[in-house]
Amino acid sequence: MTLKAEKFEELLSREIAGALEPQRGKALAAFRAHMAEEAQRPQIAGSLKQERAKQISAREMWFWSSVPSVAAACLAVVVTLKVVGPVNQPTNSGAQMANVIVSPEVQQVERTTRQDGGVLVNNNVPMRVVTEQTTRETQWVDPRDHSVYKLIQPVENVNYERVQPF
Repeated sequence: MTLKAEKFEELLSREIAGALEPQRGKALAAFRAHMAEEAQRPQIAGSLKQERAKQISAREMWFWSSVPSVAAACLAVVVTLKVVGPVNQPTNSGAQMANVIVSPEVQQVERTTRQDGGVLVNNNVPMRVVTEQTTRETQWVDPRDHSVYKLIQPVENVNYERVQPF
């Protein structure tokens, strides 16, 4: 250490010691004075009288023990549902989501036509090939702009019917 630093340290320690010297021993003296004062006061003995405890019925005990528990459970469920949220929540990633409109004006018609496809012989048994073509036509009106939409679904079934010889 340099000479200047040593002088500064000595000057600082003298200044701090001078400021703290009047405080030295005051806390110990104040504590001893307080203890002496407490020793001179008369001691107050506690009462031996027993206070009668309020008796409650079993119904009250069950009520007051279950109501807070039920309220806490309900609160926990609500908070959990708020935090977790719906699992399949739709996200809007810039694309417009389509609105589903239920239209009460839906008409559906089914038309079935049978065509004979000829006779087929299988294991010496004559079989007639019958082709059924079913067309399911669904038509509905959009209530927003009164547009008419039509959906046609063709279904084809091939059946084999046994031919009865004369």
